Amino acid sequence: MKLRPLVLVVGAALSVTLVAGCGGSSSGGASSSAPVAAAPSKAASMVAGEAVAAIKKATSGRIAVTQTGSASSSSGASVPTTTSVEGQFDDSNYQLANSYAGGASLNVLIVDQKGYVKGNVTYWTGVGLPNDDATAISQKWAQGNSTRPEAFAEYSPSKVRDQLVSDLNATTFTSSDSITVDNKAAYRLQSATGTQLVIDAETMLPSAMKSQNKTYDMSQWNAVSAKVAPPTSQVTTG
Repeated sequence: MKLRPLVLVVGAALSVTLVAGCGGSSSGGASSSAPVAAAPSKAASMVAGEAVAAIKKATSGRIAVTQTGSASSSSGASVPTTTSVEGQFDDSNYQLANSYAGGASLNVLIVDQKGYVKGNVTYWTGVGLPNDDATAISQKWAQGNSTRPEAFAEYSPSKVRDQLVSDLNATTFTSSDSITVDNKAAYRLQSATGTQLVIDAETMLPSAMKSQNKTYDMSQWNAVSAKVAPPTSQVTTG
């Protein structure tokens, strides 16, 4: 899944493409000296359906996506190799973090209806800033008209969660196995095309999914700490 590019202007043109893809790796499970009761046997479709229902009820969470292979957006903007979003699913408070091929990185913070962005030197020079300016701004959170929360609405936690639900509904899982992950009972679902999904048997919330070119890592369901605004001394406006 690919979200369309978002262009920001914070003293320079920023071309930001966030990707909320489908995928995520699963392991066979962690070993434990104490036996763990196996999850009850369920059909793959039932497990997937219960996972979707649990996701829809969650109030917060963290979803990280890693994409393999080369990719670019429809506008030619670079697609992050890794993108993560964590925060409240009412989109009131969250953080995005992106890493790009070549070492560039960008963070977006939304707190109390205010938006902030922070990129490293590689990112800022990549969008056209001179090295000295890029070095200076990389040490600050940038804030301006184009960093308002509505500018990031398409990439908010609720949008990423909704896309995850859509991806799960579009995948036909053909097998369901009971496994152990971190000393907890879990389900591992697999599709005919090789997509794998790991779901905690107690909460029915997913922890990982993997497809041919993307991995999904999911955690902190209903437990993401509230983000706080950076100190004024660490913010630059423009």
